[in-house]
Amino acid sequence: MEIDSATGMLMLLTAALAILAPSAWGLDRAEFPPGFLFGVATSAYQIEGAYLEDGKGINNWDVFTHTRPGDITDGRNGDVADDHYHRYMEDVEIMHDLGVNSYRFSISWARILPRGRLGGVNSAGIAFYDRLIAALLQKGIEPFVTFHHFDQPQELETQYGSWLGAGIREEFDYYADVCFRAFGDRVKFWTTFNEPNVFAKHSYMLGTYPPNHCSAPFGTCNSGNSNREPYVAAHNIIMSHAAAVDNYKRNYQHRRAQQQAVARARRRPRRRPQLHAPPPSPSPEAPRAAAVAVARSATPPSRAAAGRVAVVAASPAAPPFPAPATEVRTGLASPPSPPWPPRASPGGARARVDCRAALAGGLPSRTPAACSTKCRAAVRRVGAGGMPVPVAAVLLYVPVAVRRVGAGGMAVAVAVAVPMAVPVPVPVPVAAVLLYVPVAMAVPVPVAVAVPVAVPVAAVLLYVPVAVAVPVPVAVPVAGGMAVPVAVAVAVLLYVPAAVAVLVGVVPLLHIPAVLLAMAAAKQGGSIGIVIEMKFYEPLTNTTEDILAAQRAMSFEIHWFLDPLFFGEYPKEMREMLSSNLPTFSPAEKRLLQNKVYFIGVNHYTAIYAKDCISSPCDLNTYEGNALVLATGERDGVRIGKPTAIVGFYDVPEGMEQIIKYVNKRYENTPVYVTENGYSQHSSNGLEDLINDVGRVNYLQGYLSSISSAIRRGANVRGYFVWSLMDNFEWAYGFTVRFGLYHVDFDTQVRTQKMSAKWYQGFLMGSRPMDALQTLRAGS
Repeated sequence: MEIDSATGMLMLLTAALAILAPSAWGLDRAEFPPGFLFGVATSAYQIEGAYLEDGKGINNWDVFTHTRPGDITDGRNGDVADDHYHRYMEDVEIMHDLGVNSYRFSISWARILPRGRLGGVNSAGIAFYDRLIAALLQKGIEPFVTFHHFDQPQELETQYGSWLGAGIREEFDYYADVCFRAFGDRVKFWTTFNEPNVFAKHSYMLGTYPPNHCSAPFGTCNSGNSNREPYVAAHNIIMSHAAAVDNYKRNYQHRRAQQQAVARARRRPRRRPQLHAPPPSPSPEAPRAAAVAVARSATPPSRAAAGRVAVVAASPAAPPFPAPATEVRTGLASPPSPPWPPRASPGGARARVDCRAALAGGLPSRTPAACSTKCRAAVRRVGAGGMPVPVAAVLLYVPVAVRRVGAGGMAVAVAVAVPMAVPVPVPVPVAAVLLYVPVAMAVPVPVAVAVPVAVPVAAVLLYVPVAVAVPVPVAVPVAGGMAVPVAVAVAVLLYVPAAVAVLVGVVPLLHIPAVLLAMAAAKQGGSIGIVIEMKFYEPLTNTTEDILAAQRAMSFEIHWFLDPLFFGEYPKEMREMLSSNLPTFSPAEKRLLQNKVYFIGVNHYTAIYAKDCISSPCDLNTYEGNALVLATGERDGVRIGKPTAIVGFYDVPEGMEQIIKYVNKRYENTPVYVTENGYSQHSSNGLEDLINDVGRVNYLQGYLSSISSAIRRGANVRGYFVWSLMDNFEWAYGFTVRFGLYHVDFDTQVRTQKMSAKWYQGFLMGSRPMDALQTLRAGS
């Protein structure tokens, strides 16, 4: 049987892969723990293009590449790059086909805030990232978002001298806050800065990145002070990071605050009612206190979502209030509840208060004080992997139509039967709504639920009688189009006007006034960290000088940014060498630094040798020059690993395990995500070599095997991202080097899968190229 040329080429490539990377067949995704993130990474300037479209402002790289094209190897820029801004749906489909479960990307600061705080928020920029995030979640891909990946509005250079001015801290804090509010209901992984160590050195020491600041002996620029400016910029970056983390924890995350508030409410003295016992009567002031508590804790729609939330509440004539229904709990029917409780009159006589009649008119002024408020809800949603996913639920006797017109103009229609427990999936919080509709009939009502809203806590002011418990099995649509069954058992008795905030989680038998603040604290529940570029430095020789040189190199590379975040001080090696050129932290700054990161992002590409430059002269115009270290890839004429297209980057997979173990040990076993790792090729290579990237396959297999080994030895590492999804603009290298799993023809924007993409896909899917080869042989 003849084999066509395409099939023959596939067999040849697969056989070559099997020969050149035999150990690839020994690597299995099952070696990694459940929930491990496997993804790809990009950044805004490197792929988006559309540099002047839809209100985007000019950023520092727009100016640098247009005014100093000679500083880019091929003289090109990122004006179009991969045209991801217009082709993002195609790129999301590529990721879905690849099989990744996470995508790390950065937001263009200038696309969100074209001129910083002064210029206002660009709604078109918000809408773009809204669409991107929605597309990712629809495909089951977790967004992993970076605020700053080397680019910022050029306006900030004019106002503050960019990162040399302390004023940029407030700008960054405001920018991060805008992103938290706009995307935080769906984004659960945030990183403040990507490689600030690389950025500070190249921008303010070597002058190879904008704003092109440097001084001798590190370079020749028109302005700058290489002995001081990198550390001033780094200090402002560190404090900007700390402020953003503090803001996120206080105002958006609040998971711990919620748990503590609920625990305090549980400890409050109260009589725990039996299942069918009448609820205790609160004081006449309790409903008012409840309403005030929520009013203070929730932002009014008119301020937080001005022009973005429209509420229509139907108000038909209220029918007679129905008798209490049989309570159903955990699927088991219980006997009917006893009549509503009498309350002692001032004279001692016990008289029944007809709450239902009083509430039929729907006027809070007619509500007797005897009518009490009790809320009991237990909601559990089982998601992928059997893990409980919190779902908000409230039992409402209200036909309501809610519609929010967002930047993307999208709304999700949800059919709600009333009365019922309305489940609200965590990624779709509902804006504050005022309801004044006493209706006691079960009426199916269509509801449009916003995605997302400015106020992430659902605060509903209820003047409605609700007095039944109903178990509602509901299929909740989740990311990827799957329907997850939700088991809801809710019993709510509302006899007075009360403000009820929807609590995301489980609230057993709590007085509403006691937990309103705990309910309002339920926010986004994500995590936040920072990404550092990390080489692993090995001493060139076993001499004391080179051993100390390797330690200095690690301090100026890693400890520079992470030590302040974990220990509140710069490393002693830097303090001893830099003296007054290294800023100090004020007491207020140290207090802010106590907000530790939840994870550390590690960008690791290579290990390299470190040679001491204190005892012997070296050329200091290098990346490690400020540490008085010379980095070299050779020892006694033997390379540390196979070289790649980036000068100083080698294929040394064992360095990955070493750097992960090092970071875990030094920084309190904080979780690590390998946020970048990849292999570069020269663009000048022939197309066939670029597509059949065996070197990249070997590189990825080796580094993933090293991570697997670290995990088996107890390392706390939780994710891995290949740099990069596709070929892109590589900063000062322009388009002369390629890191992508997908080849991009920058003239036609055609994306072509490389051999490495097929390998990664096979690894993620649990299949291997050898299987395809065996199938072809059997067919022939």
